[in-house]
Amino acid sequence: MELASRFNTCICIEHNLDVIKTADWVVDLGPEAGDDGGTIVVEGPPETVAESAGSHTGAALKPILQAGPTARREVHDPAKQSDIEQTLAVPIDLGSDLKMPWDRDGQTWHTVDHVDHQGSPAEWDPQLLIWLIESMEPLGEFLPTDWNHRTRIEVTASRDKHWFCHILTGSKDLLEVTIRVGQGTFCHTDLPGKLKIKTLDERRDLPIYGHWDRVRLRAPHPGWQEIRLYLRDFMDVDKRAFRSFLKMAAESYFRKLRAVKADSVEAQPWKTQGLEWHFSQKSIHRHHVIRWKPTTLVAMIGRLKAIEPHLEFSWTIRTAGHFSIPGEQQTAGKIVTNMGRGLRIELYAPKNAITPTQIDRLGEDPDIKPQRDYDRITFWVRSLSQNDANQLREVWALCRGAKLEEVVPST
Repeated sequence: MELASRFNTCICIEHNLDVIKTADWVVDLGPEAGDDGGTIVVEGPPETVAESAGSHTGAALKPILQAGPTARREVHDPAKQSDIEQTLAVPIDLGSDLKMPWDRDGQTWHTVDHVDHQGSPAEWDPQLLIWLIESMEPLGEFLPTDWNHRTRIEVTASRDKHWFCHILTGSKDLLEVTIRVGQGTFCHTDLPGKLKIKTLDERRDLPIYGHWDRVRLRAPHPGWQEIRLYLRDFMDVDKRAFRSFLKMAAESYFRKLRAVKADSVEAQPWKTQGLEWHFSQKSIHRHHVIRWKPTTLVAMIGRLKAIEPHLEFSWTIRTAGHFSIPGEQQTAGKIVTNMGRGLRIELYAPKNAITPTQIDRLGEDPDIKPQRDYDRITFWVRSLSQNDANQLREVWALCRGAKLEEVVPST
């Protein structure tokens, strides 16, 4: 059919009557085999061959055609078929509003429509899930509860990795509740007794079995403790004891979160001290001989701002300060401060806009390093006297895309 649809003629030597009766055109060679054959007895549609008195094929084919079934066959139209295929090949626009059910309404998905990993209805109590979330949310300044995941609900006060609670809803039988607190908040010998959560074997009303402890404590990361609970319904929860547990857990979590943030500030002083950190030269390796003074950094900043008064600097990186022009998306350059040899200054220029002779007085070891989309101009400065202010101004203008005649007036 595919060959025919491409306007090819297909010839098939066939003896099967069920195949012959479906042919468009039949050529019957005979009338006999061997030396008594080789003559075209009849040719035409199968119906014409069946009516030929001298054709053995026709005699055999006639009752097959009479037995049916018969129906009018639509003539294949390759052009029409091509139009259909092109239509089917066009992607269907499902619209921007098409979302997974947990993205549209996560809370309804987890508490009303939820199914387990196998697609079967979950048998844990959704009202328990709602009660857990409603009990946690007032305990501190949490972000809005994140319901928009197929099998996980997250309660957190931090946008980074330090979440407070994950509730996994993908199991058919049990909710898996994990709560994070500061290390040592709870004791593995005391907490199970306080929460009074029975083993599955002790719950005579459940179709699932197990003698394992449904309260588990572990320390997944230094300074943190996780409490993992496996809950079915309200028969697993002593509400008074559980509220007390959640309150203590939330207090520990927020204390730990504050400590983590304080440690982060202390461990990364450049993020809070900014330029003062770079003046301290503390990022330079202790084995380096420091050959530049903080006053050189002050002077270099002043020289750049004299050229570009609106230049903005960012000093929140440990080893360098970046500078840019307001309104431009790309960084204009940076000053690297973690080398004892001197300040390494980088400027970013359009490709092939600057030649080596145009940067020979910027400082020590001036260089042009081609990048994929731009050229990086680098040079080293230990003191301001090494830098030619006029050449720096010219190079800066070329980096901004000015033409040479605009930078250096003709005499």
